[in-house]
Amino acid sequence: MDDPSSTSIQLHAAAANLQAGPASPVVSNDMIHKGKFFMVIRLGTPPVFNLVTIDTGSILSWVQCQPCQIWCYTHNPEAGPTFDPLNSTTYQRVACSSQDCTGIQERLGVQFGCMEEMETCLYSFRYGSGPMAQYSVGRLSKDRLGLTLSDDVVVDDFIFGCSEDARFKGSEAGIVGFGNDRFSFLNQVMDRQTNSYHAVSYCFPAGDGHDARGFLSMGPAFVYSLQQLDMMVDGQRLEAVTAAMAAKGYGRHQLNDQEHTVCFRVTGSDTAVDWNDLPKVEMKFTGTTLKLPPQNPRDAGVNGVQILGNKATRSIRVVFHLRAKMFGFEPDAC
Repeated sequence: MDDPSSTSIQLHAAAANLQAGPASPVVSNDMIHKGKFFMVIRLGTPPVFNLVTIDTGSILSWVQCQPCQIWCYTHNPEAGPTFDPLNSTTYQRVACSSQDCTGIQERLGVQFGCMEEMETCLYSFRYGSGPMAQYSVGRLSKDRLGLTLSDDVVVDDFIFGCSEDARFKGSEAGIVGFGNDRFSFLNQVMDRQTNSYHAVSYCFPAGDGHDARGFLSMGPAFVYSLQQLDMMVDGQRLEAVTAAMAAKGYGRHQLNDQEHTVCFRVTGSDTAVDWNDLPKVEMKFTGTTLKLPPQNPRDAGVNGVQILGNKATRSIRVVFHLRAKMFGFEPDAC
């Protein structure tokens, strides 16, 4: 990878001959959690089938477990049953004295936590800040994880959180973390599988209904490097976005309670939005341009960092070459 201090943003595009591997469906369901995307996992022996949210920022995966010790939420029936470790013959606790325990607690910024009578490591993961922040607390665990509906990909001793206290807005079974850390889903899959599984790709569906389908796939890939040169709106520099929207009949508004969020509203009497007529945001790279669909919301970012997130990349295949530390994209993949 190039010097991270460079002001240029480095992206990597997948070559046309990317080879697909075992695939698992990715779906959305606003009845379970609005605006989120889910994948199917099989956890334990015998396996429990669950729908879990794909979180590209989390470094630890977790599911809600029985028994509920403090505070738990109710699963949507479509998300599957609550995982009970006592029913799994392959379940293991992560010991307090293990390197996995100390490593995860250090990464999460958690002071040492241990159930000494059971020699079980504890974890705590927080989303956001403030009194209404979401969180998950529980036991650090290991078990067999299946990624597809058959036995195509199975990860033994997958490390995850067995949540026994959670404040969570959704009703899915838990979270699968795609963050860049050795305890994340992606890196555990790479470490536990053969060398042929060094690339992972996913495509979030563009629709919100039950019929909308994306995918998560694994396999080998060929990649090459691209450098982002510019961002354009309908062929104009990014600074001209307000003018481009005004030409389409939309006025710019600042949301009072969100300092860095800007929205556009219809200025005429007709309040209907023609999504196909909205300006197209284009990310220009050496040799190619990635055009983001107008109907996809733009992810603004946090703490001054701009994010090309899951909503903006709906229908676009995103490829991670784990060993080469590269990623790529393919438009209109699902």
